[in-house]
Amino acid sequence: MEAKGRFMDEIVNGVWAILEESSWVIPAHINAQRASSGLPDVEEPVVDLFSA
Repeated sequence: MEAKGRFMDEIVNGVWAILEESSWVIPAHINAQRASSGLPDVEEPVVDLFSA
């Protein structure tokens, strides 16, 4: 740890990229929702077996 902050921009960018993911469910498992619209439905949570 150098505590100079020179890597802070890249750390923030990496964390932001993870947080802006709308869902961590792989596309093959989104079809388990009734709507099957291709986008995750926040009103119908589905547990993806790969991420559980």
